Amino acid sequence: MVRHTGFFARYEDVEHCRTELLASEQIITVTDFGAGSHTGAGRQRRVRDIARTAAKPRQLGQLLFRLVNHFQPRTVLELGTSLGLTTAYLATANSKSRIITFEGCPATAAVARETFNSLGLRTVELIEGNLDDTLAPTLAALSAP
Repeated sequence: MVRHTGFFARYEDVEHCRTELLASEQIITVTDFGAGSHTGAGRQRRVRDIARTAAKPRQLGQLLFRLVNHFQPRTVLELGTSLGLTTAYLATANSKSRIITFEGCPATAAVARETFNSLGLRTVELIEGNLDDTLAPTLAALSAP
């Protein structure tokens, strides 16, 4: 199942969102808590440029989809939501998995929420804020395992 090279119907939905993000003229102000952009981009960035440079490739998203689909985890943690494409692959793989994703930038998180809403993803919990402040309390609040 993990090495499956065929097609899952939900791939098309996520890739449709990718196409829309790659065409977006929307400009957002990026707050960067991590390593920063390696493209030399400033704080004002087009969503399409973020989608082109920061989004994980389709093949990686689909591999993560297959992993979640195969192992059926109860909870998945993702560090760095960006525009939400990889998160969407994780969430569409198993509607019973709780997906907790962290994004520091409020403007980027807002775009990710639009992605989740357009796909009808209800199992995604987006934690917004600096990971230094949000990760430990979120992990502490998780029930075992």
